[in-house]
Amino acid sequence: VNLSRGRIPAARGGDGACDVSYQRICVALEDGGVIALDWPDNLDLEKEHGLDSTVLVVPGTPEGSMERSIKVFVVDALKNGYFPIVMNPRGCGGSPLTTPR
Repeated sequence: VNLSRGRIPAARGGDGACDVSYQRICVALEDGGVIALDWPDNLDLEKEHGLDSTVLVVPGTPEGSMERSIKVFVVDALKNGYFPIVMNPRGCGGSPLTTPR
């Protein structure tokens, strides 16, 4: 996938193509901030082998992992054998905002 334009390619398929739910780990940062890492709930981070096929997605929108185009990308990555992890920056995608802006 070429993301040189800063956009995820248009979704293939209907609305059912973006049905994905996530597991989440919140990572505390040195300055008191928090980022959230989301991955599909049907994958077990501790039992997955071949994490060399991990795709880290960093959305540039406040919706983060909950944005429809991100969900479609995650589902597409799964179908192609990748382990997608979405990093939600502070306050994005439901990630806690624990530090002042």
